[in-house]
Amino acid sequence: MGPTRAQGRHAGLTRQQVLHAAVQMVDRDGAAALSMRKLARELDVEAMTLYHHVKNKQGLEDAIVQYVMDEAFTGAETDAPWRTVLEGYGRAFHRGLLAHPGAVPFFASRPAIT
Repeated sequence: MGPTRAQGRHAGLTRQQVLHAAVQMVDRDGAAALSMRKLARELDVEAMTLYHHVKNKQGLEDAIVQYVMDEAFTGAETDAPWRTVLEGYGRAFHRGLLAHPGAVPFFASRPAIT
């Protein structure tokens, strides 16, 4: 008999843990390799458990975009002249994409809503 996967309402996972694992997966294996089933296997839970945290795969991809942006813009300066803020935004966005190259296709395939 194979290993028992965590079951239950949320299997002890948080949305942040799910997204962190998803970002790691796409950075390691590429965006095309992402699936709910593979991510669940990575987290050692049943695939249905993930649906407590994201609506569907598209929702997961949207959440990955937001996760990368939140990480990139943490600590961004907002009390500065607009040019400084905009330049900082551009640099932070660039650093975020460099840090998570696997997520780049998700940014390119959806409208920029922030």
